[in-house]
Amino acid sequence: NPTRSLTPPKASQLTQAPYGQALAAMEGLHGDVDGGVLSADSTLEDVQAMLETAADEITNVAEEYRESASNIEDGFGHATEGSEMREQYAEELDSFADEVRDLSIDEPPALEDTDEDEDIEDEEERQMDQEERHHSAMEEWCDTVKDEVGQLECPTPEF
Repeated sequence: NPTRSLTPPKASQLTQAPYGQALAAMEGLHGDVDGGVLSADSTLEDVQAMLETAADEITNVAEEYRESASNIEDGFGHATEGSEMREQYAEELDSFADEVRDLSIDEPPALEDTDEDEDIEDEEERQMDQEERHHSAMEEWCDTVKDEVGQLECPTPEF
């Protein structure tokens, strides 16, 4: 008896083309920001590392399409419609990788005293209140990161 999945396949699982690897990179990034790697303890550097990893994987896929275009041209002795389409898609992927890498994410909020804290005389209670506000602000920051990453859409090949 074959094992059946209870979840629908991911887009990256529906293609054998290198394009699937670019989709998988974005699915991984979305999984990181939605699935718990991104948390209230995350730093801007953590997010930038996630973006950089996905962008590098997409750049690698662009290089595969570039090599494919070159192989076609070498085989025919000249550029063809197929090689030109692959080269164009490689450029689109490179641009998209730059967009991912350069996504503008603000610094997460810092833990800081506010005027509200002055009203709380008990030091432990003041610290707990401050930590609660910071945690809430960090959760909002995480939601903003998720929204920004969610707007990234990998280009699809025209061939």
